[in-house]
Amino acid sequence: MQSWNIDRPIKSPEDDRLHRLPFVKHLAKRLVRDRKSTGLIIGLIGPWGCGKTSVLNLLQIELEQNEKFNHPLIVRFNPWLVSNRDDLIGHFFLELTRNLRERVGRYDVYSDGSDQRKDNAIGVIADYGAAISPLMSVLAPRLGHGVNALRALAERKRERDGSIHLKRERVRNALLAFDFPIVVMIDELDRLEDNEVRTMAQLLRSVGDFDSISYVAAYDEERVVEALSSGPDGTRSDRGKAYLEKIVQIRVSTPRMTSDRIEAIFREDFFTILGLSGVKLESNQILRLGRIIQHAVPEILSTTRDLTKVLSDYAGRLIGLENDVDAIDLLGLTILANRAPELYDRLAIYHADRRWTVAFPNARTAHAYIQTQKLPRHNLPGWALSGPFSGANAILNELAPQAIGGHPTRSDLHPNRAIFSAPPLCRTRTGTSTPTTQRGPEKQSAEYDPRKDILAGAAAKFFENLRS
Repeated sequence: MQSWNIDRPIKSPEDDRLHRLPFVKHLAKRLVRDRKSTGLIIGLIGPWGCGKTSVLNLLQIELEQNEKFNHPLIVRFNPWLVSNRDDLIGHFFLELTRNLRERVGRYDVYSDGSDQRKDNAIGVIADYGAAISPLMSVLAPRLGHGVNALRALAERKRERDGSIHLKRERVRNALLAFDFPIVVMIDELDRLEDNEVRTMAQLLRSVGDFDSISYVAAYDEERVVEALSSGPDGTRSDRGKAYLEKIVQIRVSTPRMTSDRIEAIFREDFFTILGLSGVKLESNQILRLGRIIQHAVPEILSTTRDLTKVLSDYAGRLIGLENDVDAIDLLGLTILANRAPELYDRLAIYHADRRWTVAFPNARTAHAYIQTQKLPRHNLPGWALSGPFSGANAILNELAPQAIGGHPTRSDLHPNRAIFSAPPLCRTRTGTSTPTTQRGPEKQSAEYDPRKDILAGAAAKFFENLRS
């Protein structure tokens, strides 16, 4: 079966199903203009899972393959992947100089003055990085915290600061030796610890005004502002946003998926999974699928990460159960397991305590219950229907609907009546209720077999004994 990779950014324009290429082309023009770097620092903002890394991948391809951008050097730096993050500044300059060296090569003999200037420029940049790295490790921005300590340290470092200023000017001049634009892409700032975010912010502030280098940094703005608003001693201030605005010159939002696009992608991938498993939906299942999607999009499923996570899990759960479970029930259950885990877990608690309430499909069954005191159906109590999203509650109600009124009659039937003739996950659900007489509840279908030994997780334990 085809695999649905969780949280894998796309790597080619052919994989772009969200039509982000126009946005990427516009972003590329802001980083390189007239075949030179613009020197801008652009913040690519968006919540986790919205596709920021995919945008960076597409941006790199656009810059490298479009002749008008003069084949820029792309430096990718992901501080979260650095094994030893005690010196992120040093690692950044190491990555920058390594990429420059790979681009220009090594010289045994200079063929002309241009080669010598490029070679010397790399040495100047490396020297500047070695000079500021230990200093910045101490002077990570504190945004108003420990001001007196910073002043004292600044006094002791005054002489050295002067030499760093000269080195900085040497770097600015040395960068003119390169006849190609330089674009630095920094990803996943929002995964760093607070002090590491502050260090990276200071790095951008210290090297971000070189006209020959453009920067694009991808991050969740709320998380980065939170990190910049915290002090090293755990105190908070409200200056994080203002500090970030001083560093990032242009902020652009990662394109959001529309609800229609989310639904289209979800349906396409869902039916692909069913096709690979040989599962075909009946008409009533297609209607139920539409209701579940309506409940889930966009409140529960709003990003590409949400979609891939749910569908990857669903594809795995479906293996071996194709002929045993209702495909739509399994989808609803999978969505709850991934996006409303607390609600999903409460199902297991409810099952363990055996606290059932009764939902009657009609008045006749209610009368039978009064006479026999047998529970004809299982139903979930109100406390189990308090999920984090209203959509999660609605999906659960698709799996285990309740009678609406306190004295059920036929008019109280839930639109999805199948729950009253077969429990969730039953393959034989038809969407209609079998007539019930005073002899008591009808027997469950002999074909009902949820394969409880394969269904994993708390909800599976809840559903395994629904036949009573």
